[in-house]
Amino acid sequence: MSKTFFTADWHLGDRRLDILHRPFTDSEAMRKRLIENHNRLVTPEDRVYVIGDAIHSASDTNPATLSAFNGHKILIKGNHDQLDDSEYLKHFLTVVPEGEGLELEIEGLPCWLTHYPRSAREDFFNLVGHVHGCWRVQKNMLNVGVDAHHFRPVSAKDVIFQYQAICEHYDEDIWSSDNPANLAHRSRGRAGHY
Repeated sequence: MSKTFFTADWHLGDRRLDILHRPFTDSEAMRKRLIENHNRLVTPEDRVYVIGDAIHSASDTNPATLSAFNGHKILIKGNHDQLDDSEYLKHFLTVVPEGEGLELEIEGLPCWLTHYPRSAREDFFNLVGHVHGCWRVQKNMLNVGVDAHHFRPVSAKDVIFQYQAICEHYDEDIWSSDNPANLAHRSRGRAGHY
C-alpha cells in the first residue's frame, strides 16, 4: 500500500551551506544525503508533495537529479523554483504555481499546502516550507522542510502526530511568540507579505 510524504527546501545545487546551516562539505554531499534519506523512507509507488524550493538554481543543478528521488512527486513551487514548468513536468506529476497552494485531506484533517507561511489559511492546518530550520511547528502550521526534520521527508502519519501534539500536548512555553518578552519587540525583523 502506498504512503504519502511531504517535504520542502531541498535547495539542490545550493552552495550557500553556511547560510543554510547545513552540515555538508559541499552541495554534492548534500544532494547524496537528501536522496539517500528520502529513498530510505519513500518507495517509487508513494506520493510525495514537495512544498517548494526543490532546486536552488538551474545553473547549479542538473534537473534530472529530481528523478533520483522516489515517489510520484507533486511540486508546489517556491521562490527558488525558477525552471520552466515544462522542465519540472518531466519529474513531477503536477506543478502548482508559486504563491498558490493545494488542499489535501490527511486522515480526515483538512490541510493547505503552500511554500510560504504567509499564504497559510485559517480554515486549514497548514503544511509549509520556506523557513528552513527557524521553527518546526506553530499553532496552525507544520514546517515540512528538510532542515526541521533531519533532512528527511515527513509522512502523513507524522503530520497527524504533530497536529495532535500541537492541539493536546504543547503548552504555553512552546508558543513563546505570545510571551511579553517577544511581543514587546514586534518591530524586529523585516515586514512580511501577508
